[in-house]
Amino acid sequence: YIGVTGVQSVLFRSTDTFTAQTPGNYRISAGILTAAVTLTTAQSITLAVYKNGSLYRNLDRAVGNGASISYMLNGDDLIPLKSGETLQIYAVCSVATSQSSSGANNRVSITRDK
Repeated sequence: YIGVTGVQSVLFRSTDTFTAQTPGNYRISAGILTAAVTLTTAQSITLAVYKNGSLYRNLDRAVGNGASISYMLNGDDLIPLKSGETLQIYAVCSVATSQSSSGANNRVSITRDK
């Protein structure tokens, strides 16, 4: 689930929250390529994972350089979950932007390690 938080956000997957059915360690992997956007050196875009509705960890962050460019953010983590706990992935940007039309770069994967 890539949803809304902070000033602006980039939605790159249909809305849904991942809920662990089985306790264990879950490997998450996510990536997003934004459309070209101009960010100043004081602005950024962040890829973050939320656990049970609260920020768990920032997976990646890019700070602007004043040019209009696309930003590629990627990250992965191993997160312990109990049954019923949830994960959400957010891409948050200081200004309004959207995902790139290249869908191959926009992904979310959550798997339980055995």
